Amino acid sequence: MEHKGTQTIITERLILRSFCLEDTEMFHKHIGNDKKVQEYFLMAFSETEEQTREFIADLVGKYDERKYWWAIELKDSHEVIGQILGINARDYFFNIEIGYSIGQLYWNKGYTTEALKAVIDFLHEVGYHRIVCAFITENLASKRVMEKAGMEYEGIRKDEIFYRNQFFDVGYMYHIKGEVDEKKA
Repeated sequence: MEHKGTQTIITERLILRSFCLEDTEMFHKHIGNDKKVQEYFLMAFSETEEQTREFIADLVGKYDERKYWWAIELKDSHEVIGQILGINARDYFFNIEIGYSIGQLYWNKGYTTEALKAVIDFLHEVGYHRIVCAFITENLASKRVMEKAGMEYEGIRKDEIFYRNQFFDVGYMYHIKGEVDEKKA
């Protein structure tokens, strides 16, 4: 199957690739229609599979603008279990932010960390120097994923986002090409 857009990344257990319309059913099942998954990922909840299809169709149609948006696919079953994306890219400052979400059935299995590490490496290779991830401070599991992927804690911004009718503090983690790895060596 041909995928337009994002460059494919292959890890030990995952294939990170562009979305296609055929991903609608699995994405709806694992991400789009799961309020628990979307508790901390700022994405519109999809009541119907058709709403999810519209979201994916829009994404696929705009891969020129959103060049870093991967479906997280299991190598062995080819099931799409999540997404990982580069947002707020500021090419002139050589930095980018990464966001991700993964279906509940796949939590605590290391898939998100594996995908995040691979995307960090890829983004450094294509020229980004500083990579940032943000997390709602209540979401300690996401912070832990970032730590396991080799990111360093930067700090918290108070009441940075308004979501689910309330303000949330947002924590930030970063990875700077070469710097973080050298600290751990």
